Amino acid sequence: MIEGVAEDRTSLLLAMGLGGILALFLALHPPLQVGAGFLAVAVALLVFVNRRAAFYLIIPAVAISPEMPLLGLSVRVEDLLMIPLTVGWLAHVCVTKGRRRTPLDRVLIAYLAVALVGTVWGGYLGTAHFATLDKYVSAPFHLLKRFEFAFLFFILVDTLETPGEVRRYTYVLMASLVALSGFALVEFLSNQHIALAPAGAPVHEPGLASMINVALALSLLRVARPPAKVLLSAVILFSVAVLPLTLGRNFIATTGLVLLYVGLFQQRWILALLPVPWLMGAYLYPQHVVERVLTFEQAFAPDITGFQTQGAALISRVVSPGQYSLLALGYSPLVGFGLGSIPLGSMDSEYATQIFYTGLLGLAVFVILGARLFRIAREAVRAARDPVHVGLARGFQLVLAAYAIHSIFSPSISATRGGEIFFVAVGLLCVLHRSLTQAPGETTAGASEFGRSEATRK
Repeated sequence: MIEGVAEDRTSLLLAMGLGGILALFLALHPPLQVGAGFLAVAVALLVFVNRRAAFYLIIPAVAISPEMPLLGLSVRVEDLLMIPLTVGWLAHVCVTKGRRRTPLDRVLIAYLAVALVGTVWGGYLGTAHFATLDKYVSAPFHLLKRFEFAFLFFILVDTLETPGEVRRYTYVLMASLVALSGFALVEFLSNQHIALAPAGAPVHEPGLASMINVALALSLLRVARPPAKVLLSAVILFSVAVLPLTLGRNFIATTGLVLLYVGLFQQRWILALLPVPWLMGAYLYPQHVVERVLTFEQAFAPDITGFQTQGAALISRVVSPGQYSLLALGYSPLVGFGLGSIPLGSMDSEYATQIFYTGLLGLAVFVILGARLFRIAREAVRAARDPVHVGLARGFQLVLAAYAIHSIFSPSISATRGGEIFFVAVGLLCVLHRSLTQAPGETTAGASEFGRSEATRK
């Protein structure tokens, strides 16, 4: 049975309200350090009262937080919020002597270990930079970020329990991404040039919000009740409308492929609507946006440098990732040159980034992580009986597929915002999988990979 419509609408409206409040907070530009300090104190209190409530602040911060200088470091709001959350969670684990385990535990430990080994090795080679605070090439910065991603995942899966909670926090994530798209739209309307993300983010990054929201909203749309269908349809339309303004061709292409897949195999009516955005765009978008989108026509042009096609030729997009991958395979094939050895944007591929930073071992761990996540999503779809749960599982499947495609020509989970959103999404997926596949009253210590249940720990 589909869970109560009133609860769905309340959760969605609450999530949108929280995202809107944080977006307004950022738009008014108060002293960011003061605001971040206030939120950190709030989270510190919430951690010991209700850890679930803390995620209502952290997830919006992950989506739309700007970067700000602090003691020479470039930090974001969620970095400060994660400190009390992590300390409180570790104290909780020490007291209870247990936590909920997941099928990703060993893979993520390997993900952290290979990063640590590769970075230490890079320090020995002189390719990993330890004496700089520059976020683009600082090895400690990149390493701490990777650990932050993992802790965010571990805390999330140890905190949430039920499919209802997964649904509510999925709405929080979607509403936060709508806020990011809204911020990008406001910036575009103010400068008529390009939609900028909050300070410190790459210029195309708001496309990430559209890509993920389209994937999640499309999957939930087919199982939602009429009131929720209206909200989800609005999210899809708004995300698709804002997407071209980001000028991010990788996000546009990936979102288009997601729409095409859903249209061909799940919801045929989408195929009839695919030409509509293109027809509307020709009349509503500024000329430079239209010209940017039309460069897709030159995707197979023989332009190795990418100069003539503005980087649209696929052959020009593989040159840089190929060069850096061959360099790593030639000189340090096993563990690479260390995190942050060159800026992420230099390679323009997550797969090449994994090879250059952590070598073949890191690439193997990355591929195993992806394969295991797809298996978990598939099992969740098969185990789901409630249509809403099926929609959630399929939505996360599409998010994983979008990340896999997007990773070909862009750094994805190694980037700050993209990585944090990814680990929030896979954390929600793992909670959904556990709640659907574990029998009521079953303790995961004896019959499942997920470790002891909360009831057993108490």
